[in-house]
Amino acid sequence: MKIITTNTGEEYKKRSFIVNGAAVAAGSIAYATGTEVLNYTLGRPLAKNIVKYNKQTDSVEINKALNSILRDPKITDKEVRIIDFETLPKIKNPNFEDFRKNLYVSVPPKYKDNGNYSKEILEQEEHVMDILKRFSPNRSKSFKSLNDYFAQKYRYAIQEGQTAIAILPKNDIFVNIKKLPSAIFHELGHILNPKTNIIAARCKKVLPYIVGATLLTRKKVEGEEYKNKIDKTISIARKNAPFIAMAALIPVVGTEALASYKGTQIAKPYLSKKTLNALTKLHLSGAGTYLVTTAATGLSLWGAMKIKDKISAPELIEYN
Repeated sequence: MKIITTNTGEEYKKRSFIVNGAAVAAGSIAYATGTEVLNYTLGRPLAKNIVKYNKQTDSVEINKALNSILRDPKITDKEVRIIDFETLPKIKNPNFEDFRKNLYVSVPPKYKDNGNYSKEILEQEEHVMDILKRFSPNRSKSFKSLNDYFAQKYRYAIQEGQTAIAILPKNDIFVNIKKLPSAIFHELGHILNPKTNIIAARCKKVLPYIVGATLLTRKKVEGEEYKNKIDKTISIARKNAPFIAMAALIPVVGTEALASYKGTQIAKPYLSKKTLNALTKLHLSGAGTYLVTTAATGLSLWGAMKIKDKISAPELIEYN
């Protein structure tokens, strides 16, 4: 039995490996659930605003602006390729149950029609699915079915004009030009800022390690001394883990804001005041979704820590 002695002479018994394991599992579930619920609840209104402001832009004006911008040397030098999802074979909204049945078998997209497309379009289709599979969460990549599910979820969202993605360093833009044309400016902004995208991506990769380290370490009981400087550093970092986790996402927020700014600047000479105002509001709503994700990460980790610490808290030994 491992005993903790405080500076007041009180003794605590550490919890068993099984209890600690259950506490980590509960904390992990709380974190994952919290981020999903908060992102959905707080981010959904902002996502709806993106669609709303996109409709307020003049699509004819937007397309004329894009034609001019895509001839700009700053863009032509990047060899940008826009893959329009309106021209690709359409898929139905993926149903998780269809993919859950056999995790190790690849599930092809359910096309409405896959018989009248050119070789070029079908090659684009293959390229799109190959790229989108790389966006799947790491834990799903060893399961073909889950990998397909996430790829097709992304695919469907782009197809329906709910989002657009810039693929770097290939400089491809995945978008539905008919349903979400104004999103192209933001994605072009990403292509014009490749270094900031790399920095943001690397910072984002640190987040799972911050969450994991937080849930695998223990909160000190009141009066428990630090063993050494390393132990003190770990304890202080753990106490401030929600803020550290949010800090890891700040470069992502900055990169997204910079992409919107760059996109607005290159579009500005070609757009009317009305369309430019709608585009600015669209970009602000998009930036808001990343701020929501940052806040949701910190709040969810704070809640996960509370749950984990409640379950795994060492037990005070009382002597009669």
